[in-house]
Amino acid sequence: MAAEVLPKDQAPTLAQFYSTKFDELIAPSVAPSTAREYGYVFERHILPALGNLRITSLTTGAVNQFSASLLAAGYSPWTANAYVNVLSAVLSYAVLFGVVSEPPLKTRPKKYKTEKPCNELSDEEESRLLAAFDDEAGFRVYLAQHMPKGRPSEAPGNHFGGRRAHGAGLRSDGEAAGDYFRRYRRAKAIILLAVDLGLRLGDLLGLQWSSVDLTEALVSVVMKKTKRKVVVPISTRCLAVLAAFRAESPKAKFVLIDEQGRRYGVQRVRRYFTIAKTLAGFPEDRRIRLHDLRHTYGTKLARRSTPLLDISKMLGHSSIAVTQRYARVDETAIRTVRAAVNRNPE
Repeated sequence: MAAEVLPKDQAPTLAQFYSTKFDELIAPSVAPSTAREYGYVFERHILPALGNLRITSLTTGAVNQFSASLLAAGYSPWTANAYVNVLSAVLSYAVLFGVVSEPPLKTRPKKYKTEKPCNELSDEEESRLLAAFDDEAGFRVYLAQHMPKGRPSEAPGNHFGGRRAHGAGLRSDGEAAGDYFRRYRRAKAIILLAVDLGLRLGDLLGLQWSSVDLTEALVSVVMKKTKRKVVVPISTRCLAVLAAFRAESPKAKFVLIDEQGRRYGVQRVRRYFTIAKTLAGFPEDRRIRLHDLRHTYGTKLARRSTPLLDISKMLGHSSIAVTQRYARVDETAIRTVRAAVNRNPE
């Protein structure tokens, strides 16, 4: 039996709809990470601004005022657009579940123009980042500066009545710090593969040997996000790393495993990445994410005059329009054009 559509003046408020339907019906319909994102945006931003309005009273004008208030509060145009997208997505479920008979927003909300991020690494930055995974002295200094220190306890720690230290302290000059460095250095392979294969982190950490052809130097994988199959050539330096990993663990299912044969988790890789950025000397205002290694791959191909259609195929983009972000004029092109226009006609 179909759900009864309520009259407009009896439709629930946005807050009522969210509280009664989100956990029960909406969250199970999307990925867990998407549900968490929706919940955060609604509870922190949308409900305080629009929660008291009935769904049928929501107008495009009210939504535009909401996004304008985000800009006034200092949020970026990208964030304002994203929060409006979350609202629109949740409102679509009100129609799907028969709470209202038609979408409340009659026209599309305003979208603000955004600049595509340009956070890819230069060749010099890439070299510094990779070298940071071999810097044991710097790593130990980092531990000394950032690892928590043990807290003294009043309980005797030995037969002489000394106080014992409790906590997660790790001596930067100790053997345990050396073991930690070796685990950190091994993760260099993840960064190298990310830069030279252009795979998203999830696809990279889930990469299986069945998708790797060391003889032909190719990786063939179906991307989780787009379900598109990509075939990517393996660089010479990555081929050496992969061959060493394969020789070390010939029966392993997954490519990227630690010395104990365990797969890497995203948070662990992010922790190592943060350390490497610090050791590489990147300033705090140089915003580089793990995902920017994928952008680095695309930009590097574009700088080497790789056709955009080929870059699109390597990255598994849905259309070449998405790949256009990498078609920026770089310094090499500027020098070439300057030389051409400055050349005197014969």
